[in-house]
Amino acid sequence: MDREVHHLEMDLLLPSATSPSLSIHDLSPLLLFRQLRSLKITSIMKAYQRQIWKAVWLNPQLRELTLETAIKPAINSVKHPDWVEIEGDWKSKKLNQISLGY
Repeated sequence: MDREVHHLEMDLLLPSATSPSLSIHDLSPLLLFRQLRSLKITSIMKAYQRQIWKAVWLNPQLRELTLETAIKPAINSVKHPDWVEIEGDWKSKKLNQISLGY
C-alpha cells in the first residue's frame, strides 16, 4: 500500500457472515498515512472514532474530510457555558488569533 497517497476513500461496512465487523487493529494501517489531502470514510461505528481522529490529526495538510456514520449519531443536549454556537459565515481563527492556554 502506497503511504504517500493524497486521496483515500474507505467504506468500513463489511457485509460478510465470516467478518461481521472490523477490529480496532484492522484500522491501524490508517495511522501510517501522512500526506493525505482528502479523506472519506463511510460506515463508521463509534468504536472506530479514536483511530479515525488520530489519522486526521496526523495529516496536517488534510483539506477535505468526509465522515459518515453507520448509525444515526447521538447528540447530547448539554451545552457548556463557554461554547459559542456557530452562526452565519463563521470561519475558524488563525493560530495567531487564539489563546493557547487551557
